[in-house]
Order: sequence, then structure tokens, then C-alpha cells
Amino acid sequence: MKKQTFEDWMVGQDELYLKRLLFADDTNSDHIRRLKRVLKNIIDNELTPAQKECIELYYWDGLSLKEIAERNEISPQAVSQCKSSAEKRIMNIMKYIV
Repeated sequence: MKKQTFEDWMVGQDELYLKRLLFADDTNSDHIRRLKRVLKNIIDNELTPAQKECIELYYWDGLSLKEIAERNEISPQAVSQCKSSAEKRIMNIMKYIV
């Protein structure tokens, strides 16, 4: 049986991983604090402005895809694609750090 790699484990898991990291208790964990700083840096510096806004509205502000779509006057499908491409970009960078 093939050993499961980080990339294998993360397939379809981008959103779950990001939620776990964003909302993890970092009180006693330098590693979690470091990962959160790296994640914030990626969001601020590696995403397009639209991707950054989508990620921040979805994860930090807790808006639904439909609410983001209405706010930006675009379709929920466009928001979903933007969110998905942002998550993939984040994970492609994070896999070299984790």
C-alpha cells in the first residue's frame, strides 16, 4: 500500500485545513502561531485582491458564498470558483512550509 503524502491527504481538504488552522487555539503552541502568521502572509501577499476579499469574507467574517455574491454583485458560482482557486493557491504554498 502506498504511503499517504501530505498532498494526498489534502485533496478535497483545503477548506477543512484552513478552518482548523484559523480557529486553532494557539495559546501554547509556537508552531500554530507560526503557521497562522505564514497563512496571513500568504493571504496578504500571494492572492489576488478578489481572492483575498473572498477568503477574508468567508473565513473571518463568516459570510456565505451567496452573501459574498450578493455583496459583490456576482454569481455564487463565481465566488465558489474564486474561493476554491484561493484555497488551492494557499495550499500549494503551504505544502512547502508544513
